[in-house]
Amino acid sequence: MEKLIEKICLYIDKNWIKDMSNRAFAIANDIDEKTARRIKEIREEKYSISIKLLKKSARGKGLNYLTFLK
Repeated sequence: MEKLIEKICLYIDKNWIKDMSNRAFAIANDIDEKTARRIKEIREEKYSISIKLLKKSARGKGLNYLTFLK
């Protein structure tokens, strides 16, 4: 399960956060800036992304979270 969470966070970082600041990504996706920072630093610390956060982030990109998981 940890590998899946890491892969999801790495995907979000690489494809959605990209060149955005943590603050800009957090505002755009209605999440806490600390959460955006944790997603970016997944390799350095243990972080477990919640389904709620995944839904918000996917919605921010115009996706259904189930579509994202496919």
